Formats: sequence, structure tokens, C-alpha cells
Amino acid sequence: MSLYFATRYTQRLRGLLGRQRSSMVLVLSPCKSIHTFGMKDAIDVAFIDQKGVVLSSFQNVQPSKRLRNRKAHTVLERFHEETPWLTAGETLSMSGQTPTSVRGSVRGQTPP
Repeated sequence: MSLYFATRYTQRLRGLLGRQRSSMVLVLSPCKSIHTFGMKDAIDVAFIDQKGVVLSSFQNVQPSKRLRNRKAHTVLERFHEETPWLTAGETLSMSGQTPTSVRGSVRGQTPP
């Protein structure tokens, strides 16, 4: 899994908009809400708190939608895939901007 960190306002504002479809996961931080206005493709989204716990997870979010989780600190986005995605309650462990480990399974996927 390739991660791309969007930590600047303009990077977070753009998100996946206008990007070529890939298997990259975009990490938006800090972030509490996302939108898919202007998107051509559906995306998968996971809201993460400051402790790394997945608060909520959505797959196949269609264009022209808005999602928000007030308790979130970080959001993960990827172009929708028919492969396993994060589920609420899983815990991700990150140090700064470098993923160090994933506790719990990502439904059979190998941790980054």
C-alpha cells in the first residue's frame, strides 16, 4: 500500500480530485470532513482519531457527496476498489508521517 501525505491546506483541499486512478492511499491530516464534488470516480474513506482508531469507514462513496466525523483527526482516501478496506474499531499506529505498524488486520491485507 503506497501512502501519500497531504498535510498542507491546498493538498488536503484537492484530495484525490484530478488525480489519476491508482492504488495509492491519501492521508489527509488534520481533517474532519471530505467531499467528492467534481470527482469522476467513487472513493473509499476512513476517519481516524488521534489515537489511530478507525472511527468510521465508507466504501464506494459516489461523486457529489460530503462526509464528516467531528471526532476525526485524519482521513484516509483511496479510489474505490473491490478489495478489503479498513473497518471501524481497527487501530493504526503511525509515528509522525511514517507508518510504523498496523495493529489488527486490514481484512487479510499485509500492513504497509
